[in-house]
Amino acid sequence: MNSMGVSELSLEESLALVLKQPLQMNTIVLLRKSSIVPLNIRGESLAYIEIRGNSLVLYPVSDALSVRSNADLDQLERVVDKKRIVQESKPENVTVLSLKSCRFKVHPSRNSIQIKSTEAIIFSAKRRIGAQTKPRPLELRFPSASALNQWLSALCSGSIKRNVGLSDFELIKLLGKGSGGQVFKVKDIETGEILALKVIEKAQVTHSPDSYRHAVDERLVMELACDHPYIVKLLYAFQTELRLYLVTEYCAGGDLFEYMKTRRRPLPERIARRVLAQVILALEHIHSLGVIYRDLKLENILLDENARVRLADFGLSKLLQELSYESSYSRSSSSSIVGGPTRSNTAESSGADTKSVLKHNLNQRGQNGSIGRGTGT
Repeated sequence: MNSMGVSELSLEESLALVLKQPLQMNTIVLLRKSSIVPLNIRGESLAYIEIRGNSLVLYPVSDALSVRSNADLDQLERVVDKKRIVQESKPENVTVLSLKSCRFKVHPSRNSIQIKSTEAIIFSAKRRIGAQTKPRPLELRFPSASALNQWLSALCSGSIKRNVGLSDFELIKLLGKGSGGQVFKVKDIETGEILALKVIEKAQVTHSPDSYRHAVDERLVMELACDHPYIVKLLYAFQTELRLYLVTEYCAGGDLFEYMKTRRRPLPERIARRVLAQVILALEHIHSLGVIYRDLKLENILLDENARVRLADFGLSKLLQELSYESSYSRSSSSSIVGGPTRSNTAESSGADTKSVLKHNLNQRGQNGSIGRGTGT
């Protein structure tokens, strides 16, 4: 009984409530040592993980099983009896993370996802049931890049804060449209908040693998990067039979191109430096996630009511793999080459990417007296 006279759940009952949620995905991973997992591990250890509802559940796997390569990990995924792991795991050895409190960072070179959670629920007999901790990040390593991308999508989907649909928003006006879809100014009926709603026709993104990949990557990149102060925040994502919807914060200042067009004169150098610095900070954050933006232009630099930058529109973004950057070259709809230089080192390529942004914008400003409109990196 607690202080209010209500009986507390046992360890088994608490875990059973979590396991009543539908199983969405499961696999075997290599888990890098972390304080949030109550396992006696050194370096890396095997773990069985599940996504149930908005929770990530982690179970220890016998140390008798050894993994020396990604192929070994992939083989274990097919032969290990997952139901037996769940049945034989003691509740005090199970960790549950709320995906709503998680942030994710991708390491493509080692097929891993780093998870940082503001709180974790650990079922431990030595703690109060459902005790919350403030853990350090943990890292999950997957057998392949395809498995990494599938799990990243699932984890990000589980982190969305509220289930919404089109009926939850009141249409105010059309803000703009292009090849990537239409953007509307809307009001959240429940909260009264003014937001932006991007509408993408499925017919436009399902006609080719590249178009579909761009649509998937756009949502993934926004979910990964939206905690940065200079990147537009993705609040909700949902779909209907015919359309995809992305709901983001509304930037009342509009885009930088329209601002410059209305102003009809160059920005003062002090303000231009501040805008450029904020854009570079946003790009550096995106690069740290293993992503190249590839669509820098004034229309994609939004301004909030305080004239602070929000980088937007990630439809051409590229999630990097551990292969050479040569594979990231492609042609945009305007037939201009976009993407980073051919290098095998992510940090070097991202750095060159940022330097090219500086050079491009400074050259444009020197020639035209203002920041240029053309596409950049």
